[in-house]
Amino acid sequence: MTLSTRWLLAVAVVTIALGIVFRVEHIERRLFWQDETYTALRVSGHTDPEFRTIFDSAVHQKSDVDRFQQFDPSLSVAGTVGGLATEEPQHAPLFYVLDHFWASIFGSSIPSLRALALLFGLLAIVTAYFFCIELTGSREAGLVVVSLLAVSPFFVNYAGQAREYTLWAAMISLTSWLLLRAVRLENATAWLLYTLATAVALYSDLLMIFVVAAHVLWVAITYFRERGVLARFAVSVAAAALLFSPWLVVCATHASRIALEQKWGFDPYPLRLMIEKWAFNSASVLFDGEYARTQLMVFAAASLLLIAVAAVYVMRTEKPATRLFLIMLGGVIAVQQIGTDILTHGHESTTARYLVPLWLAALLVVATFLGRRLAVEPSRISTGWFAALLIVLAVAGTSSAMNSSAVVWWDNNDNNPSTTIAADINASGPTPLVVSEGHWAEVLVMSHYLRSGTHFVLFKHTPPLPLPHSLDAFLLTPSARTLADFRTQHEYELVPVPVAPLASSSVLSFHQAVQKAQSVLQNRVTWQQSYLFRLENRVARR
Repeated sequence: MTLSTRWLLAVAVVTIALGIVFRVEHIERRLFWQDETYTALRVSGHTDPEFRTIFDSAVHQKSDVDRFQQFDPSLSVAGTVGGLATEEPQHAPLFYVLDHFWASIFGSSIPSLRALALLFGLLAIVTAYFFCIELTGSREAGLVVVSLLAVSPFFVNYAGQAREYTLWAAMISLTSWLLLRAVRLENATAWLLYTLATAVALYSDLLMIFVVAAHVLWVAITYFRERGVLARFAVSVAAAALLFSPWLVVCATHASRIALEQKWGFDPYPLRLMIEKWAFNSASVLFDGEYARTQLMVFAAASLLLIAVAAVYVMRTEKPATRLFLIMLGGVIAVQQIGTDILTHGHESTTARYLVPLWLAALLVVATFLGRRLAVEPSRISTGWFAALLIVLAVAGTSSAMNSSAVVWWDNNDNNPSTTIAADINASGPTPLVVSEGHWAEVLVMSHYLRSGTHFVLFKHTPPLPLPHSLDAFLLTPSARTLADFRTQHEYELVPVPVAPLASSSVLSFHQAVQKAQSVLQNRVTWQQSYLFRLENRVARR
């Protein structure tokens, strides 16, 4: 082991320890946001229609809401799979099935639901190490990618969310490593492992299809004259596709549901905002100061510059097969996302979590560049390059520390007033009453932060007036129609409750610019204005 390798090993150990700290802090502190409530609903085994049955204008206890996000021993994992198949087939079931069994052992608390994603995030670091060594033949590059992944703001962020993206990241590296290994070893066992891993990976995220497509292109181009490799690879991919075919049938059967669930991604963004988001997302793999914190953009720009320099170096110096693998891994998913947006005039490509293969490829490029620079003679070490690596890790680590200590960030800021609203409601008295219409995701989010004595009156269209007499009633996220209904009832006085925004002014400006560009006219009062009202009952007050 060279001196540089020993130093890099020490750095990797330290960064992994820091990465674990950041991830643990994240799962404890970060707001449990809308997408994660969908996970909790799936893990419970309940379905959306079942939850909506309590939007019946009756008075419900908080426990009536909570049970739809808690493991129910009377419901099997079939409820988890069935709910996904009929309501969210765009989400492959593996993570949700595993989290269902995890919750059966460790419970349904927020940290518990997130802990599985944290473990998969750590697994992604391990699989990336073996993938990088197999790809580059450099242990130094492998240790650098471990260090980068450990403190990468993007990967730290998603390792603290109860969603499938860290599992997908781990499976991308695992399948890529096993493919390279199978091509090198050329034996049946290696190809079988690749087949099984690819089938499992497809069940981790539907977008894994484009990673498999990257593998197909790489093998077809690199080994187009070697019929033996092509034949064995074709058999492996066909077998993996066959194992995944049950979910493909589900997706085909419920294609209209997928289109409905993904409709939000077809809303247009202005080109300027698209470019800003692409740049921000690309930089966030090494530095994430939250979207458009302009005073920190110099670090984001430096991160982009490093990735660009590393890419040029790798494209000029690495073997053709290595270069092509990195291009395909990151390029296929990028072309698919951007191409879809061009055809639909949408903005899915600005959603960072859909481009995990690209961000992994970017870190591999940087790791290869720095690893090659640090692969020096055993008797000495390149002090300058080692210092450069430490600076990169310090910037990424500082960014992850900022990220993990925050309650809300750019990814969950749509739900950012929930904790402050819950605090206001909790402070009103021992048995507050929350009145809300069909905004079921916000009710699910809010239920995690309200006191146990809270009551709910949930309705679908027309509020059930008069309400049960209570001086501690609150109207949450009302539509303009609901506000008008209450204002015509003279026994109620609506008192707006100021809600301090937890997102930065730049994030708010971004959302406002998007709404303006889309000419969005919402039939609902936005939280930036009046998200919560206290309902003063004049009759009861007399």
